[in-house]
Amino acid sequence: MRQEDVFDLPARSVHVWSLDLDLERLCLAPLAAALSSDERARARRFVSLLDRERWVAAHGLVRRILSGYLGVFADSLWFERAAGGKPRLAGTRSLRFNLAHAGGRALLAVSHGIELGVDLEEVKDVGELPCLAATCFSRAEQVALAAVSGQERLACFFAAWTRKEAFLKLLGSGLARPLSSFDVSLAPGEPARLLRVAGDPFAPARVALHAFTPAGGFVAALAVERTAVVVHRHGGALSMLLSVA
Repeated sequence: MRQEDVFDLPARSVHVWSLDLDLERLCLAPLAAALSSDERARARRFVSLLDRERWVAAHGLVRRILSGYLGVFADSLWFERAAGGKPRLAGTRSLRFNLAHAGGRALLAVSHGIELGVDLEEVKDVGELPCLAATCFSRAEQVALAAVSGQERLACFFAAWTRKEAFLKLLGSGLARPLSSFDVSLAPGEPARLLRVAGDPFAPARVALHAFTPAGGFVAALAVERTAVVVHRHGGALSMLLSVA
């Protein structure tokens, strides 16, 4: 990606960039150069060189991509955290973003003025699913997961997990909202949906969930204000653009 790259982001649209961090690590120097001193200090705290380089690649790419939408230099961006801890651009910029990374991949969702959340997980064995689900799923989700056959249960667990995390990241409240206080769809072949939010019966009408597979062995979800109906996947500069329009 060149510094002068500029990306068009139409109003009421969301772009989700799918990033191969292990590929980007091959050209790490320019990405590292865009980081702030605080970011470089945080990167140095990683014990694992692989984790450190993936983190640098992910956050360097965040700066490069956001700068492309704003038409500014990547190292000129400043970030802050909202009250709930959600990262955002400092100042009054309307650009919204959310980052998720797992293993050697990352997802960056970007919009103008539309709140969003994105989550990415690598599908792998996590032990006894019913016990794990009991700690982070609602009762209705636990029942739905138990009804799924063993072959599909792991995929359904991660489908639900990414949808729940994406919704929490949209809210920016982190774990201040209990994971058991809302339900998402998880059955095989069932569209991604927010089904119930305790204390907010109108939330499912306001929030859309979109599930997708950015790469083999990974599952992801996007939570966004329900201003979009159709999700289009397009080949893009860094492997994928997913536009909600």
